[in-house]
Amino acid sequence: MKKNPMVWGALVVTCTACTATTSVNVGAQASTSVALVASAPGGLAGAVGGTSVTQERRIDTNNIQYLVRQATGPDQASAERVALSGAVVQAARELTDDTAERQRLASHVTANLARYAAFGSRAGGEDAVAASESNADGSLTTIAMHVLVNIGEVRRQLETDGAFQSNAQMSNALGAPTIMVLNRDLMRDPSADNTEAGTIIDTSIQAFLTQQQWNLVDREALRAAAAQRSAIEGVTGMGTDPAADLAAIAGADMYFVYTVQLERGGVVSATVSLTAHDTATAQQLGASIGRSRQYPAGAILTDVVSEATNNGMRDLLSNVRGYWQQAAREGRRYRIAVRGDFSNTERRRAIRDVVRGLGRPAGDITLTQNTISCVLVSQRAKDEIQDAIEDACTHAGFANVQVGVSSRSLIMINAQ
Repeated sequence: MKKNPMVWGALVVTCTACTATTSVNVGAQASTSVALVASAPGGLAGAVGGTSVTQERRIDTNNIQYLVRQATGPDQASAERVALSGAVVQAARELTDDTAERQRLASHVTANLARYAAFGSRAGGEDAVAASESNADGSLTTIAMHVLVNIGEVRRQLETDGAFQSNAQMSNALGAPTIMVLNRDLMRDPSADNTEAGTIIDTSIQAFLTQQQWNLVDREALRAAAAQRSAIEGVTGMGTDPAADLAAIAGADMYFVYTVQLERGGVVSATVSLTAHDTATAQQLGASIGRSRQYPAGAILTDVVSEATNNGMRDLLSNVRGYWQQAAREGRRYRIAVRGDFSNTERRRAIRDVVRGLGRPAGDITLTQNTISCVLVSQRAKDEIQDAIEDACTHAGFANVQVGVSSRSLIMINAQ
């Protein structure tokens, strides 16, 4: 029988099959397998190619090296194409933590290998193929190969195809939260002047978030929040995380905390570590590390630190996407604290019931002799919630009801 070429996306193999099917087996996060199956006449089937892919190391922001095992084809060139394709599929999967989206991206790349296979290349030149063996009759060759994938190009192609959300699309889906950014080294005194590298990071994050149409708490608002927190420090209803308190007073929905490490020896480089937190609960929502390339001595620090910051921000934004989408569906999270004399049980329960009726408490409502506090999840506007609590305090017999702190995420009311 004459051998006919069979094309599978960008992968071309030659076999005696007259039909071909492709399938993707999505495994654990660290690896994936891609199988090509050719059906021969008479119902016989043989494995034309299959891969097991493991990430070896990240070369830089855009390039990741993988080790591909069990890449099989009728000859070594075909097996290498299988290895390249398998690594590209795995790289696409690693763009997201969502299991369903991983499978969808893998299926999209598999179905469009003609566009995506070019983003993979042999890693290590002549040493790229780590192992190679053929079966007894020489009809199949199986290799282990090091593959370099340009993950940046894979992501851009997925965005172009409409298979993966771009930064702008992601931000539109999330809405426009307000973010507070804080240098961990300044946690004890947020009003202090920032370091040179910290100032560059602040500016880089501000530019990044502005481009995404997110709002940022400015430096003056942060200083004002720090002063206000000092005045009410120790009050029941405030949290135990000073950064979360600052963010709540400043009206931030989330806050980002960062640290930076600089290398200034023979080369100049920066590593920026970022964490994202929910303001109302102080829960960590995500973390990322951004690294710059290594620059020669004397390189402009702004360029180096900005590069590391932007590399980390893309991953961090991806981490908080799911949280913010869920928050938008459930309602805004408010930290509520009502201070007054609640030794009277009926008065205490009356205020508690009003708060409970304004939304869904995220956890227990804390009741003490002088404070009622909770995190409230509600679709209602902040002013509506605040007015309802003030009215409840008045109806409960308090003659003097004043708002102590009122922001997008914190309502503190004093009742006497």
